Amino acid sequence: NRRYVSLGFQNEEGGWEIRNPYFKGCVAPKSISFVRANHEFPKKIHVFEGFKDFLSCVTQNKNGCLDGDVIVLNSISCLRQVYPYIRDYSYNSLYSWLDNDDSGVNATNELSEFIKTQTGLTLHRMNNHYSGHKDVNAWHMKQRGLV
Repeated sequence: NRRYVSLGFQNEEGGWEIRNPYFKGCVAPKSISFVRANHEFPKKIHVFEGFKDFLSCVTQNKNGCLDGDVIVLNSISCLRQVYPYIRDYSYNSLYSWLDNDDSGVNATNELSEFIKTQTGLTLHRMNNHYSGHKDVNAWHMKQRGLV
């Protein structure tokens, strides 16, 4: 007879990433989430490791949104799922907002190798904005005085 509340973020396969203070998981299937920009043919795409990082970044942005499309990996293991969304599209800038840990650095390096195969696409590593913190969300929480 208990009530539990969680925040959910849908992915491209119909699954959900679920978070609350006591639980971090997903309702299968596990996949990336794609958020389309509010204008056609954006030139920028942002890649985040988790949806809390994405939401933290949007909250920190004075406009309340990002200029360009967004892909949320929902897991580093989903990195290769982003390639069809990026391959031969009209993007000229990819902004990587991955974690400042070994898996985030390795994923950023793998993403960098993929980007080398794409004409006119440049990688912008955004880690310097939240250096000293594990990820964008940890930086955001510190900025807001919540930790």
